[in-house]
Amino acid sequence: MPLFTPELEFSDDYPTIEPSLKLDFANARALDPRITFTRASTATYVGRDGLIKTAGEDEARFDHDPTTGESLGLLIEESRTNLLSYSDLTSGASGSWWVNGGPTVSQGSNVTAPDGTLTAWNTVYNGAFGDGNLYRGGGEVTTTNSTSYTISVWAKANPSNTYVAGIAIRTFNNDHRVNFNLLTGSYISSTEGSPTSYSIIPYPNGWYRCSMTFTSGTDGNQGVQFYLITSTGSTALNSAGANGEEIYMWGAQMEAGSFPTSYIPTSGSTATRGQEKALISGESFNSFFNSTEGFIMGTYKLNGVNTGTDWQTLVTIDNKTASNRMWIYARGGGDITQWIGSSGGATQFTPALGANATAGVERTVGGAYALNDMIGVYEGTLTAPDTNALLPVGVDRMGIGYRDDTSSAFMNGTIKKLFYYPKRLTNTQLQTLTQ
Repeated sequence: MPLFTPELEFSDDYPTIEPSLKLDFANARALDPRITFTRASTATYVGRDGLIKTAGEDEARFDHDPTTGESLGLLIEESRTNLLSYSDLTSGASGSWWVNGGPTVSQGSNVTAPDGTLTAWNTVYNGAFGDGNLYRGGGEVTTTNSTSYTISVWAKANPSNTYVAGIAIRTFNNDHRVNFNLLTGSYISSTEGSPTSYSIIPYPNGWYRCSMTFTSGTDGNQGVQFYLITSTGSTALNSAGANGEEIYMWGAQMEAGSFPTSYIPTSGSTATRGQEKALISGESFNSFFNSTEGFIMGTYKLNGVNTGTDWQTLVTIDNKTASNRMWIYARGGGDITQWIGSSGGATQFTPALGANATAGVERTVGGAYALNDMIGVYEGTLTAPDTNALLPVGVDRMGIGYRDDTSSAFMNGTIKKLFYYPKRLTNTQLQTLTQ
């Protein structure tokens, strides 16, 4: 058990003691030995050089901003499946899975892909009138009716292009479409259906990861199509202007969910990335935790926001049940972030931390506890105190980026840091630490 002494000193604004648990994931880019990390698959992430890397089974991922190289911290994601049997678009060269449609010619794998290998698909408009596209036909990808799906692909335009400006991501049978200008890194308005959302994220060497989220139809089948487009979003290419211009693509993915997750490569069948769990339990947990008072704080960034009420966990301290726990999460559907606690199966406190669940925005939040003395803090702003709250009993673990009592509630984002103090710090100190 940890030893706490009465000689702990605090300044008015900043505690003079160190946290008993200090997880600085962004700077360390390594796991504290007290953490047990599991994931039953390989998984990809963005390395310091902006290229896509692969981590082995049960190997933690430390993600980076693809353009600045900034270390973002520990990446925690739920399980997702790439429903496209071939993420490698060059399989369309022989028509084995992807089909090269319209007057375009595949040039094979002669372009450096976002992972640094010569595996990107290169298509050249060959001068005949009409559109150019790569597709997997309708009815060839099985979907669940009325469900959110996200299609993503890395794409790049030859910088010498003057006519063929980008790509359109399109679905059929249930038609939805979004256009992306790869010369400017911008959207062109949607022209079909009603996509739920879309994104275009820059990567090194002129690459962009383009994605479109949509709700499936009611026929249980879905096709995927990538069109070559002009700067206005037109697929009706004029041969005189388009002849010989090139577009490159790599890493196609279609997954059930309301936002894209890290790349899941496939080669001949669908593939699943396992869910990720970072856990401190037993004596490792007891070595830093104080059951009577404390303060937990963290800085995180969501990569996407879950729909509905599926929570996205920063941290939970519990006994592997919902009956006794303290928990910080961003609520699905874009609702507020909360610091919530329960004891003996009864909810004790639920202060809202004032931060809506928003993708791509860094948040620093925290929660302090002592008997009848609970409060939350969000970037220097305190919640209303709760002076009538019991503490959880029998807690013996900390789940980082997920809840240990359920198979859902994953962060789906990066955790930059997570600190725990074995004292209920003063309100002024809570504000200073989270500003």
